[in-house]
Amino acid sequence: MKTKQFIFLYSSIIIAGVALTSGLINLSCKKEKNEETVIQTLTLNQNWSIISTYVLPSNPEIAAVFSPVVQDVKIIKSGLGKVYWPELGINEIGNMVVGEGYFLCMSNDRLLNVSGEAVVPEHTPMFLNKGWSNIGYLRTTSAPVTSMISSIANALIIIKDSEGKVYWPYFCLNNIGDLHPGEGYMIDIKYSRVLFYPPNNM
Repeated sequence: MKTKQFIFLYSSIIIAGVALTSGLINLSCKKEKNEETVIQTLTLNQNWSIISTYVLPSNPEIAAVFSPVVQDVKIIKSGLGKVYWPELGINEIGNMVVGEGYFLCMSNDRLLNVSGEAVVPEHTPMFLNKGWSNIGYLRTTSAPVTSMISSIANALIIIKDSEGKVYWPYFCLNNIGDLHPGEGYMIDIKYSRVLFYPPNNM
């Protein structure tokens, strides 16, 4: 298997009303040797959403990934507060990071095909620090949030989607239901933990 590793530091910022505390996230992804190119079609809704992909793009540069729909992209924000703002010619994000969720604002509904190699979710640990993070969903099919975040269940405070739906175990509240391919999520944990998604065939 081929392995890629991503490490980045983030400082205290506020995005969409959520404070992200300082910390380190270390993302290692593995893909199968000689795996065929796959295409994931992302549904990009008008106005704000949180998106992610289970594909390692052939060209991970965010401007290249979003070039087919760039005329409708208003702004994209990473969990670090870095932005890709085509109209102003600003690109602070550079390459997309596997396992990260991105805030996206679109002027119209669009579909975007992302081509590359699919990651192996059970071999792609996501090292999350205490506090808030934006996470991607790395599996190819939808599945219950309770099963998907079981590896960090003892540290989870709350997880939110872009519609404001939550899974909040302390209050026995779950109106998220399933996590979905193509969507990203905001997560708050009380301890640093490693998130592993189950295999795609489960």
